[in-house]
Amino acid sequence: MKTHGIAKRIMAFVVSLMLAFSTVPAGIVNAEPSSDVPSVKLVSADGNSYSGRNVKLKLESNKNITGIQFVDGDNNEITSTKEGDVYSIENAGEENETKIVTYTAKVWLEGYTDPITSDGLVMVIDDTAPTTQIKFVPDRRKSNGYSPQSGNTIIINASDTDGSGVQKVYYDFKAKGQKVYGEKKIEATPSDGQWKIENASEGTYRIWAVDNAGKESEKIIKTIKFDTGAPTISDNITLKDSSGATISYNDGKNKVLAGPVNVSFEVSDDQSGIKKVSY
Repeated sequence: MKTHGIAKRIMAFVVSLMLAFSTVPAGIVNAEPSSDVPSVKLVSADGNSYSGRNVKLKLESNKNITGIQFVDGDNNEITSTKEGDVYSIENAGEENETKIVTYTAKVWLEGYTDPITSDGLVMVIDDTAPTTQIKFVPDRRKSNGYSPQSGNTIIINASDTDGSGVQKVYYDFKAKGQKVYGEKKIEATPSDGQWKIENASEGTYRIWAVDNAGKESEKIIKTIKFDTGAPTISDNITLKDSSGATISYNDGKNKVLAGPVNVSFEVSDDQSGIKKVSY
């Protein structure tokens, strides 16, 4: 009996079954389960959880958005405007206050009748301005407001206790003799909870702080004046003996004086003033 022919036919049949079950149907390549579940996500436009009273938001969705209605934490409907992909809510929060608001969005999507609601987005609406205080090193209060010609530092203390916190401190500068400030604002150097302007020059500085919601403090204007003149000593020198009598020293004669002699003269400085006299 010849069996090898039957064996070949059985093997071919098994192989054909294996191929049939392993073949990908025509038109489907790397097929993966697909999902039609719509999703929306409400986010801050700049990624910052702090904002001024003009709140800017974005919506992320896997479907085309056909309509939207923003709602606050008290379930009040909020009017918004749209520019590009950014939605703006104006006059949010309270004037000159800081308020926490939770926003949600009712979103209508193409192909769906009922809206879906996003998760809540918590925003801190900060309309309180930071404050700044300035001091000079060296302290110029003891020198009639004049500063030395080098080594001057302006130290800025800025705070935003009831708001979003101070982000940066800026200044611009108008050198002595100039009529306008420079076109660019300059960032002061942060240092141990303060900000510094080191090697300050002679001229006028405008200094202000900006908080994390973009609110600016009032600008503080400070002028640095350098002491450029030396003090002077008058030629009018007076000698007096122990009795208080004036001694003449302009008669061309040498004098031998017994006892103490009081020497009087005038010194002056019309800028920072006289600190001490040495001899």
